[in-house]
Amino acid sequence: MSGADPAVLGLRPPLQPVGVDADGPVDVVVVALRTPQDVASVQRHHAARPEAALVVVIRAPETPGADPADLRRALSYSPGIPSDLVVLDEHDPDLAQTVQDAGDRAARRRAHAALLHTLANQPRVPGPSLRPATTALASALDHAPFGVVVLTPEGSTVSWNPRASGLLNLAARDLGSTFAALFQEPGTVHAAIQAATSADVFTPAVSAQPVRAPGTAVEINAIGSELAGGEPAVMALLVDITTRTAAERARDRLNDQLAVVLRSQEFLLKASDVLATSSGYRETLRRLATVAVPTLGDLCLIDIEEDGRFTRVAAQHADPDQQHLADVLRGQYAPDRHGKHPAARAMEDLRPHWDPHVDQDWLRASTQSGEHYRILSRLGFTGYIAVPLVVDGRALGVVTVVSCGPRRFEPADVTLAQELAGRVAAVVDKERRYDREHEIAVALQRSMLTALPELDGLEVAARYLPAHADTQVGGDWYDAFLTGDGHHAIVIGDVVGHDLDAASAMGQLRSAMRAFAWCRDDGPPGVLQALDQFNAGVGITEFTTAVYGTVRPTCDGATFEWSNAGHLAPLVVDADGRTRYLEGCRDLMIGLASTRPRAGSRTTLPPGSTLLLYTDGLVERRTHPLTQGLDVLARAVSGMAHEPLEVMCDALLEAMDLTHEDDVALLAVRVPAAPHTPSGHLGG
Repeated sequence: MSGADPAVLGLRPPLQPVGVDADGPVDVVVVALRTPQDVASVQRHHAARPEAALVVVIRAPETPGADPADLRRALSYSPGIPSDLVVLDEHDPDLAQTVQDAGDRAARRRAHAALLHTLANQPRVPGPSLRPATTALASALDHAPFGVVVLTPEGSTVSWNPRASGLLNLAARDLGSTFAALFQEPGTVHAAIQAATSADVFTPAVSAQPVRAPGTAVEINAIGSELAGGEPAVMALLVDITTRTAAERARDRLNDQLAVVLRSQEFLLKASDVLATSSGYRETLRRLATVAVPTLGDLCLIDIEEDGRFTRVAAQHADPDQQHLADVLRGQYAPDRHGKHPAARAMEDLRPHWDPHVDQDWLRASTQSGEHYRILSRLGFTGYIAVPLVVDGRALGVVTVVSCGPRRFEPADVTLAQELAGRVAAVVDKERRYDREHEIAVALQRSMLTALPELDGLEVAARYLPAHADTQVGGDWYDAFLTGDGHHAIVIGDVVGHDLDAASAMGQLRSAMRAFAWCRDDGPPGVLQALDQFNAGVGITEFTTAVYGTVRPTCDGATFEWSNAGHLAPLVVDADGRTRYLEGCRDLMIGLASTRPRAGSRTTLPPGSTLLLYTDGLVERRTHPLTQGLDVLARAVSGMAHEPLEVMCDALLEAMDLTHEDDVALLAVRVPAAPHTPSGHLGG
């Protein structure tokens, strides 16, 4: 080891510096590793002392939560790291012995190197044998752990030692044979021998496999020399590297496997990010296809079964210059659901179908027309993996990844494609379940929003806009009807939530409110009080905001009486464009205080004025405060006071720049500008 102080080296018993000699050779260098950045120290030590054994001791990371496995990966992928590197944990019980063994091996290598140096500079002894028994050198060669073969400049064998005979399985009949022919790589070996004929130092080592010893690998160094009579010669030195080569191959396999795992984890992380930020069914599938290339393949196709046919919802190519061809495949060439296309077969068998190599005959059989075939040929299809989207034993569609180059798919690629298919299947299944619920909820909601009656002495209009198709249906509703005592009743309500439960609760509350308004004579507060008690009695868990009121036309306009259960204030716009919000008394939402009495308010609506009841989807935005939306509504309607009521409603929805993040319900009631004598009944 080096002569540094143990504390400086970071060593602890039983590992201490031994054989310290400041001017002597270094047999082993021990480097402590805490972070991936320390790998640079390992590289520097190996560059400074390539002849020494290098031992890395993994120390406990200083950063909490750091994984020591990251250090081993950093060593595996870094250049300048010796192939015989020894890596140990600092708590390994055999640490000291392992370091000692590494030093011993390095010392033996140093002794061998010295012997090679001696051989390279010794006068050569002629003859077919390297065994002049009278010399100490011959004895050393007989017991050397490496092979020595003397060759003619042309590469024919002249002599060898026992180790060379064992490595190459040589016999007396091989004298004069071509040395390079003894290996599976004759060209490489011959070139190394030829380069050595004029070299006075050993040529760079080449690796080769002996023909007569399958599974063995040797490293060959050669140097120009001469025999005793002055004839030129070449000396080849052979070292058995079978164990080292096997270890390097095992390391390469592990690194390849690790690369596959890391690639898979990176892909799955990206796919999870796409699902976490989903912005709609088809858009999510297109983004998943984008993530799939080039990790899974060069082209990703996603086909969904709809009404017994395939609909291709995504086709993404890794090369932007080829995307226009992928777009044609998406728009014009979805597979035949019941044909022989791999996607159709994967759907039927509920298992992946894949082929790492497809030929032109396969392309012709899989295409629908000559143009289709030409597109696949231009894309360069070479292999495919088709994986069904399976949920609860049902196939919803197929994900197909395609190789368009030299890449050949392997079983690990199929496994990763199945991971993608699982995520796509979850998106498709969720979307279809939502579609079914959404259709039911919308049908229920629209069945509640019946046509408006004609209210004697009043003009009435309404609008309902559902939220965007990618969100669930809400519980917004409006209503207008005649009460039992002949008053004109108007309602706006919003059940909290966006699902089938909200729509169902809305239907129950709407029907109950009509019943209470018909049979009670205690005005709007009494109707909402009864509705609150009904809500608690039937076990509706959703909260609801609502405004219920009655409008009574008079000779000089109309009187509006209402009760507000936590809803937005009604808005009045007079004939001259002046606006005012009817704050009045605002009580708690329905579902919060079923036993608490409710308050009522009253106001006068002048001739020509318009009363607006609306839900929060009209004015509420995520990007700005509610008060700002209310101000925008007041300014917008102020300029529409003289517009026909139907025109006003349409223009108002357009002016509010709706985002469709929530349902919108709007009910407008206009008091005639001319004097009116109420008749107390519904027309039409």
